[in-house]
Amino acid sequence: MGFTLYREVSFLFKDDQNPKEHIENKIYEFRVMNKITQSELSKSVGVSRQTIIALEKQHYTPSLMLGLKIANFFNVSVEDIFQLKVRGE
Repeated sequence: MGFTLYREVSFLFKDDQNPKEHIENKIYEFRVMNKITQSELSKSVGVSRQTIIALEKQHYTPSLMLGLKIANFFNVSVEDIFQLKVRGE
Protein backbone atom coordinates (compact mmCIF):
# COMPACT_ATOMS: atom_id res chain seq x y z
CA MET A 1 0.00 0.00 0.00
CA GLY A 2 2.74 2.48 0.91
CA PHE A 3 4.63 1.71 -2.30
CA THR A 4 1.55 2.31 -4.44
CA LEU A 5 0.92 5.66 -2.76
CA TYR A 6 4.53 6.70 -3.33
CA ARG A 7 4.34 5.65 -6.98
CA GLU A 8 1.15 7.67 -7.53
CA VAL A 9 2.50 10.74 -5.78
CA SER A 10 5.71 10.61 -7.79
CA PHE A 11 3.67 11.07 -10.98
CA LEU A 12 1.67 14.02 -9.66
CA PHE A 13 3.27 16.92 -11.50
CA LYS A 14 2.27 19.61 -13.92
CA ASP A 15 3.65 19.26 -17.42
CA ASP A 16 6.25 22.04 -17.25
CA GLN A 17 8.65 20.46 -19.74
CA ASN A 18 7.16 22.50 -22.58
CA PRO A 19 5.36 25.59 -21.26
CA LYS A 20 3.62 26.14 -24.61
CA GLU A 21 1.88 22.74 -24.66
CA HIS A 22 -0.26 20.88 -22.17
CA ILE A 23 -2.74 18.03 -22.10
CA GLU A 24 -6.36 18.64 -21.18
CA ASN A 25 -8.80 15.87 -20.38
CA LYS A 26 -12.53 15.27 -20.30
CA ILE A 27 -12.53 12.71 -17.51
CA TYR A 28 -15.08 14.65 -15.46
CA GLU A 29 -17.44 14.94 -18.42
CA PHE A 30 -17.23 11.23 -19.26
CA ARG A 31 -17.62 10.24 -15.61
CA VAL A 32 -20.72 12.39 -15.09
CA MET A 33 -22.23 11.40 -18.44
CA ASN A 34 -21.87 7.72 -17.44
CA LYS A 35 -23.06 8.30 -13.84
CA ILE A 36 -19.83 6.93 -12.37
CA THR A 37 -18.44 8.12 -9.03
CA GLN A 38 -14.81 9.09 -8.53
CA SER A 39 -14.45 6.07 -6.24
CA GLU A 40 -15.84 3.66 -8.82
CA LEU A 41 -13.52 4.99 -11.51
CA SER A 42 -10.49 4.98 -9.23
CA LYS A 43 -11.06 1.35 -8.18
CA SER A 44 -11.59 0.26 -11.79
CA VAL A 45 -8.35 1.79 -13.05
CA GLY A 46 -6.27 1.04 -9.93
CA VAL A 47 -5.55 4.49 -8.50
CA SER A 48 -6.71 6.48 -5.50
CA ARG A 49 -9.74 8.76 -5.54
CA GLN A 50 -7.35 11.66 -4.96
CA THR A 51 -5.64 10.84 -8.27
CA ILE A 52 -8.99 11.08 -10.09
CA ILE A 53 -9.66 14.42 -8.38
CA ALA A 54 -6.25 15.76 -9.47
CA LEU A 55 -6.85 14.56 -13.03
CA GLU A 56 -10.30 16.15 -13.19
CA LYS A 57 -8.88 19.46 -11.97
CA GLN A 58 -6.22 19.30 -14.71
CA HIS A 59 -3.49 19.28 -12.04
CA TYR A 60 -1.34 16.63 -13.67
CA THR A 61 -0.89 14.54 -16.78
CA PRO A 62 -1.38 10.80 -16.24
CA SER A 63 1.02 8.13 -17.40
CA LEU A 64 0.32 6.54 -20.76
CA MET A 65 -0.81 3.36 -19.00
CA LEU A 66 -3.30 5.21 -16.81
CA GLY A 67 -4.60 7.18 -19.80
CA LEU A 68 -5.17 3.93 -21.68
CA LYS A 69 -6.92 2.36 -18.68
CA ILE A 70 -9.26 5.34 -18.37
CA ALA A 71 -10.08 5.31 -22.09
CA ASN A 72 -10.65 1.55 -21.95
CA PHE A 73 -12.94 1.94 -18.93
CA PHE A 74 -15.17 4.33 -20.89
CA ASN A 75 -14.78 2.27 -24.09
CA VAL A 76 -13.50 5.25 -26.09
CA SER A 77 -10.20 6.21 -27.70
CA VAL A 78 -7.52 8.06 -25.75
CA GLU A 79 -8.03 11.03 -28.08
CA ASP A 80 -11.69 11.25 -27.03
CA ILE A 81 -10.58 11.99 -23.46
CA PHE A 82 -7.15 13.60 -23.78
CA GLN A 83 -6.19 16.48 -26.09
CA LEU A 84 -2.87 18.22 -26.65
CA LYS A 85 -3.42 21.99 -26.37
CA VAL A 86 -1.14 24.91 -27.15
CA ARG A 87 -1.24 27.67 -24.54
CA GLY A 88 -2.51 30.99 -25.79
CA GLU A 89 -4.70 29.51 -28.52
